[in-house]
Amino acid sequence: DVIMIFLFRWFDAILQALGLKNKQARILIVGLDNAGKSTLVHKLCTNEVRSFVPTIKAHSKTFTLGRIEFTAWDLGGHEQVRDLWEEFYSNADAVVFMVDSADTQRFDEAKRELFQILESDELKSVPILILGNKNDLEGSESRDAIKDRLGLTKYMDGEADDGDDERALEVFMCSLVSSSGYTEGFQWLSQHL
Repeated sequence: DVIMIFLFRWFDAILQALGLKNKQARILIVGLDNAGKSTLVHKLCTNEVRSFVPTIKAHSKTFTLGRIEFTAWDLGGHEQVRDLWEEFYSNADAVVFMVDSADTQRFDEAKRELFQILESDELKSVPILILGNKNDLEGSESRDAIKDRLGLTKYMDGEADDGDDERALEVFMCSLVSSSGYTEGFQWLSQHL
């Protein structure tokens, strides 16, 4: 029995190394309510944009991009359910944090939630992709402004004094409605899995 398990894992590793088998990754899609998390997951699975009622219960969808099969956990963003995010940390291979780049009044709230993730021991070596969604809307902030408003500049410019040199962290601007930016973000994320 042990020999069969060893042979299966060995053969599986060879197939993956040869590019004949998709890598698998579990990602958490988090952010404040109305940032576009459910719309992102739907877009990645169907290539269609749709509005959703607020997510109350976590649910997962599977999709493939390139050579990676992602299982995306869409977690609700309302304040009442954010404490539940931590229950999913231990199984995460990556985190996608979505922020509404046009809802500037909620940047401080988004920053607090993002820092809960950045400071989590369970996620200290997990890559984090930040998507500044809705950049097609008038009044949306730029990538540099979002980095600044979310307090990320020191993390992304190598100035953080937290010994966290291993974590990959990047901000991409996107618009799900105009189908821009999010694929580049996932390409970056794929390189860090």
